[in-house]
Amino acid sequence: METLKIDRSKPLAIAYVRWSSTVQGGDDKDSYDRQTSPLEFFTSSTGVPVVETIIDPGRSAFTGENSKVGKLKSILDRIESGEIRKGDFLVVESIDRITRMRVLDGVALIQDGILKKGVKLYTTTDNKIYSYEDPDKDFENLLMISLIAKRANEESEIKSKRRRSAWNKAKTKATDGVPFNAHNPPYGLRYDPEENCFEIVEDEAIEIKEIFEGLKYEGVSNTLKKVNLTSKRKWSRKTVHLMLTSRYPIGTLMSQKRDGKKKVFERYIENYYPAILTHKEFQDALQAMKLRGKVKDYGRNTEGYLNIFKHCVKCAVCGQSLMFEKSINQKGIKYGYFHCYTRKETLSHCDVPRFRFDFAFGALLQMVKQLTGDELEFDDIHSWAREMPADYNSTVTNDEIEMEDFGNQFLSLFSKSTATEAIKAEFYEAENELAKAKSLYENMTASFSQYKDGRIPSFFIQQMADAELAYENAKADIDALSAQIDNAESSLEIYSYKDIIELYSTDEGRLKLNHFFKSNGFKFVFNYEAKTRTLFMAVLDKADSEIYRVGKKFSLHNPLKEFGINNLNVHMNTVVKPNH
Repeated sequence: METLKIDRSKPLAIAYVRWSSTVQGGDDKDSYDRQTSPLEFFTSSTGVPVVETIIDPGRSAFTGENSKVGKLKSILDRIESGEIRKGDFLVVESIDRITRMRVLDGVALIQDGILKKGVKLYTTTDNKIYSYEDPDKDFENLLMISLIAKRANEESEIKSKRRRSAWNKAKTKATDGVPFNAHNPPYGLRYDPEENCFEIVEDEAIEIKEIFEGLKYEGVSNTLKKVNLTSKRKWSRKTVHLMLTSRYPIGTLMSQKRDGKKKVFERYIENYYPAILTHKEFQDALQAMKLRGKVKDYGRNTEGYLNIFKHCVKCAVCGQSLMFEKSINQKGIKYGYFHCYTRKETLSHCDVPRFRFDFAFGALLQMVKQLTGDELEFDDIHSWAREMPADYNSTVTNDEIEMEDFGNQFLSLFSKSTATEAIKAEFYEAENELAKAKSLYENMTASFSQYKDGRIPSFFIQQMADAELAYENAKADIDALSAQIDNAESSLEIYSYKDIIELYSTDEGRLKLNHFFKSNGFKFVFNYEAKTRTLFMAVLDKADSEIYRVGKKFSLHNPLKEFGINNLNVHMNTVVKPNH
C-alpha cells in the first residue's frame, strides 16, 4: 500500500484492487495489471489524484468476505469515521470487485456503505461515476448496479457449481482408485506418474510406524520426542491428529466438502492409498490412547520412564496411589522413591513411610525368582509371603505346594508357551481382519452423516449392511480363537528374573513392562517396615483378588546385589536415549 502526502482541501481517490484466488494476483499477474493500469487515465480525466491503492488478495466478494474481514471493510470503516470524506472517490475496475453477493445484499452494501456517505464510486471498465448527489440518476444508478451485481452473482454461482461438480466427479473416480490429488499426497506417500498410482516412501513410512508403535505404550508428546530425533520432518500433535482423523496410514482417503468458507467432513473412501499400517496396528494405537484417557492415575508421570509401576501401584494401608519421585543426596546422586499420596499431598495420617524404588524393583525380582524357582531355596521366602490371603480357598496344606499353585496364574501371563505358533499366527490374522472390519464400519458410520436430507442411496445402504456383517463375523472369529488361546491380553517372554533386568535396562523394555502390568489389570500394593527395611508387596488382578505376595528385607547399601545389580540408580543419573 502506497500513501502520499495530499492536499485535503480537494477531493482524493482511493483505488481498491481485489482478486479471490491467489493464482490470479501478484505484481506480475494479469489481474493486478488489469485493475491498476486505468488509474492514470482516471486522474487525467477527473483531475483527482489516486493517493492510495489498496490490494485485497484472496478475498471473495461472492460470500461477502471482503466486506466483513477484508481490506474493503477497512475502507468502509474509514468512510464511516469520516477519514474518507464526502466528495472523495473509490475507484474500482467494476462493481463486481466490491460485491458478487445476491443483488439486494450487494446494492445495500454500495448504497448504504459508500454512496449515501457522499463518497463517489468510479468504475474503470466503463468510466462511469456513481453518486448520491443527483436524485434524477437514482433509477439509472440503481438499475446499473443491480444488473451488474446480478450478472456477477450469477457468474460466481455458476463457477461455484462447476467447481463442486468437478470435485464430486473426481471423488467419485477416487472410489474406483483414480488419483485426483496426485500433486499433494500425504507424508509417507508419493505419486508415480508412469504407473498412475501412489506408492509408499519407505523412510517416511518408518517414522509413521514408529509413531503408532510408540502410541501403544505412551502419549503423543513422549512419542514425538523420540521420533523427532531422527525424522525427516518435525512431527507435532497437530500432524498426528490429522493422521488419526484422516486415517490415510491405513489407505483411507478422508473426503471433504465446502460449507461456506470451511472444509467439513463428507465421507471416507477405502483403499485409495497403499496402506502403510495394518488395520490392527492403527486400532491398537487408538485403543491404547482411549484407555490412557480413562485410566485412574496410580502414580505420577516421570522423566525417563523409570517407573515401571506407573498407574498400577497403591498403598497397602490407605489404598491411595504411591507417587514416584526423585531425591538427590549430598553427593548429588538421584534416588527414586515411592511416597504415599495421603501422607505427602494431603498431609493426612498414613503409617506407610516413603521407600526406595529399588526396593520395589527388588520385590518384583524376588517374586519372579520365587515363581521360576531360579536358584531359590524354600527358606529364602519370607514367612509373610508363605501365608495365604484370608479369602484364598485351598484344601492343600503343604505351604510349598500352595505357594507354587498360587503363582501359576501370574506366571502363565508372563509366557503363554502352550499356544502353538500356528494358532498365534491365525489369531493375529483374525485380529487384523477385525481391525480392518472395525475401521470400515466406523468409516461408513461417519460417512452416514452426509445424508442429512434422509435420502440414502441404495448402494450405500448395501455397503453399510456388508460392513456391519463383516464386523460381526470378524468378532465371531476372534471369540472362537480365544477359546484356544487367550491372546487378548499383553504377554511377555519371561523365564527368569534376569529377563526382567534385561527389559529394565532399556527405555523400550521399561515401557513394555509397564504396558504389560497395565493391560493385564495388575495392581502392586506395597507396605514398608522402615525399622527392618522390609518391603511387603501383594499383587492383585483385575478383580482386586490377591494372586501373589512377596516380603523381602533389603540391605542399606547395594540392596539388589544378589540379583547382580550393584546400583540401580545408574538409570536415575543418566539421560535415557530412545532406541531406534
